[in-house]
Amino acid sequence: MVSLGRLSRFRVLLGMIVYSVLVLGCDALLETPFPANLTDLSASQNVGSLLGIRSDTQEFELHSVLDNAGNEYLVVLRWPNRDWTGNSAEKLWIFDSTLALVREYPRRGEEPVRVVPGDPASDPVFFGRPVVADGAGNIVSGDLRFRLIDLDAPPEQLENLVAGGAFRPDYGLSVYPTDSLSLFGGIEGENLLLAVYPGLELGSLPPDPGPGPPDPGDDRIEVLLAPPEYLAGGSFFRVMGVGAFSGGFRILLEERSSSAERMHLFLFVDDPPPGPLLDSEGRVSAGVNGVTAEVGSARGMQLTSRGVVVDRGDGDLRRYTLEGGFAEEFRTGDRQRSVFGFTPNGRAYYRLNLVQGRLMRFRTWW
Repeated sequence: MVSLGRLSRFRVLLGMIVYSVLVLGCDALLETPFPANLTDLSASQNVGSLLGIRSDTQEFELHSVLDNAGNEYLVVLRWPNRDWTGNSAEKLWIFDSTLALVREYPRRGEEPVRVVPGDPASDPVFFGRPVVADGAGNIVSGDLRFRLIDLDAPPEQLENLVAGGAFRPDYGLSVYPTDSLSLFGGIEGENLLLAVYPGLELGSLPPDPGPGPPDPGDDRIEVLLAPPEYLAGGSFFRVMGVGAFSGGFRILLEERSSSAERMHLFLFVDDPPPGPLLDSEGRVSAGVNGVTAEVGSARGMQLTSRGVVVDRGDGDLRRYTLEGGFAEEFRTGDRQRSVFGFTPNGRAYYRLNLVQGRLMRFRTWW
């Protein structure tokens, strides 16, 4: 005889299986990450036709951003032909935390913003990285600002571009509301470059600077990344994240070479050090506050306040502590191609399954 308790648990389990098939499709049990089970799933949408997912010739990125009111947005970027190293993105979508579509750019029939306003022969304005949210209902992607309070308005071209010539940042962070500043980091030649701007006007003067930090204007801080003898080895660097913490900020660098894939995590509390951040062996220099860690094969990495997550590209995610130590490996059960994006606080993550065309939001497993 089956006890009532066991029968009740069986009914609950059966209900969860039926729910998973209805919400996620027939592959749900194979594709839903474990141990991130159905109780960790907070939102799910079929976005295959919306995102125009066609083949492996496209590359997608997920950027989770928060404004100072705590509103969470997910920005999805589509890059053509896997060209995600710095050229302009092809398409952009903005979702809220429930995965409701907030904005698409460019929309059908929408004229892209041009470098020369009103000139259809002019090149479109760059959009892509960095992706930043501020406290006034704006999201910035590259050189465009989207005002979420007026979704029908075209995006605005920022008057004082961060690029300032050859330099285009890889990543950005809005440090609202404590400092009312935006910080950007990028790589140019042999240097790591940092640029700090008031708000997201990128170079405009605030109405009243008050007693806070002085206006940095258009100045940027240039920090030597590594000595010439190491850079001659042909490593490729990208800024993968900038995060604020009490009293300073962190910058996550990815390094790829023929012999190693590493992450470098630096902590800046005061002014950056005058010497190279990395030594002749490609590790954090003595006297520099930071760590270097070997990560093996990596498709990408993301910085959160609860650690660095490395996507190995094989369905497994690895989390490292902010001190550079390996914490755990998470097997997503992903036998298909997926892209992941983590919230800045590390408490949730997004998963875009490119085969199923499904976008999902989960609580993190740690």
